[in-house]
Amino acid sequence: MDICMLEWMGKNGAFVERMFRFFNIYARTYTSAYPMEGTDVELSSAAIQTLEAIVKAEGRMKMVDIAASMGITRGTFSNNVKGLMEKGYVTKEQSPDNHKEIYLQVTDQGKEAYGEYVDFIYDSCFREIFKRLDHIPEEYQQDMMAIFDTLADGFMAGGKRGKEH
Repeated sequence: MDICMLEWMGKNGAFVERMFRFFNIYARTYTSAYPMEGTDVELSSAAIQTLEAIVKAEGRMKMVDIAASMGITRGTFSNNVKGLMEKGYVTKEQSPDNHKEIYLQVTDQGKEAYGEYVDFIYDSCFREIFKRLDHIPEEYQQDMMAIFDTLADGFMAGGKRGKEH
């Protein structure tokens, strides 16, 4: 069969191209710490996401559950937590009911770093993203979120098309 290899994308080629450009740039910065201009914060995207998930959990979720909510392995999560602890951003606390259950708390220093990150990332990109989202009807935003969920599920399948994973 004589078919152009890119025809499978159809009219969606420009969207797919931009999506993968973003993935590639993000992958390049995911584990490398970088200074956030105008702040004292120097963390990788992985560390920031981990800190953000811990902030969101508010000390109520076990480490394994936070890792699962982020879509990363327990080992990766533990490594990220270790780095955050070394910077003084996070502490571990045992559950009084079950000493095997470990909960994470964000320190005042971690809250300050997270606040600086929020200001930085909002000013550098999310202000514009949120402006654009304000013009997109809710049902289309739901479609966009479903696209991201489908991508995540597809990549998590690891080539196990049609199989339970």
